[in-house]
Amino acid sequence: MPARVKREADTKKTLIFIAILLLCPSVCQAEEKGIFADIARAKEALKDQTAGYEICRGRICKADVLLAVVGPDGRIGIVKIDSAGDVTGKDQIEFDHLDRGMGAAFSVDEKGCLILAMKRAARDRYGRIKDEVYVPYSEQMDTREMRRLGMAYLRSVIARAREKLKILRVKSMAYPGKLVADTVPSDVPVTIALVEHIDPDDFNACQRAKKPITPLIDKVLVTLALNREEAYRFCDSTACARGLFQLTPLTYNLIRKKYPEALLHPDFVSGTEDQVNAAMAAFLLFDSDLNSLDRARLNYFRRRPELKRLFIAASYNGGSGRAAHNRLLRETKNYIKKFKAVWINFFRPY
Repeated sequence: MPARVKREADTKKTLIFIAILLLCPSVCQAEEKGIFADIARAKEALKDQTAGYEICRGRICKADVLLAVVGPDGRIGIVKIDSAGDVTGKDQIEFDHLDRGMGAAFSVDEKGCLILAMKRAARDRYGRIKDEVYVPYSEQMDTREMRRLGMAYLRSVIARAREKLKILRVKSMAYPGKLVADTVPSDVPVTIALVEHIDPDDFNACQRAKKPITPLIDKVLVTLALNREEAYRFCDSTACARGLFQLTPLTYNLIRKKYPEALLHPDFVSGTEDQVNAAMAAFLLFDSDLNSLDRARLNYFRRRPELKRLFIAASYNGGSGRAAHNRLLRETKNYIKKFKAVWINFFRPY
């Protein structure tokens, strides 16, 4: 393709992308109707409520949970679950893994009722403990449409990240002459984002029972649909990983310095809370890990793309050094199993 024609094509793509961004407010306003309008009301109902908690050795050890539940009549009531698991306000509330913080799951066994929002203690972006509002996963919200919305939202985040990398012309280190945005297909970051939020214990339980992991994937998709740009913003692992892509401070800052032209947010917390920025960082990390390999291995991956995906996943979890020499820790081996299971669920085969 002549250079002039290519520039015109790139300009056209950029204009289309900007047009999509400009149209986003009207799309978002349309989504605010129905269940999302009820969620907004539920959050407002919880705004002035206080959930109790205790601190043990600097950590939240006992925390009450407040749930905003809408009834068949459209009215919103507040249900309290104390740290001992006692429920006040409704007898039909069931829950699982309260110790998982914002990742706890709920259900309400009453026709016409939905759990719309939750308030409980969590650490904010500055490390301070305070009451925060979130939309928890619940069985009643787990519908085909909600799962579809969750996947559409995840794909949109990744598409915007890829387009931004293209606009900035961020060059690949692994593949000279190519852009980072063109080196890894979108199925990889989609799968990584889902895998990062599937609990290893839940996954292993499904494996032992020979049950499908679809419900575990669905939980992530529904959480994304219900919370969108706020999804997983409280996620803070023991390794200080944060956000949708569970990046650590060390990795994020190394990638930011390695690819200055990507203009990643200079602040780690803000950078991981901004999901598009975090997705860009994930793309850059994929490229950086691939760059640790020799030309022969990269050429081999062109013929075996499934192995390239597994290398990226292993590197993402355990580092490119271990992945390149197949010295994987048990955690990374389990991560690879999750990656393959999630990938097969959407993309086939393996």
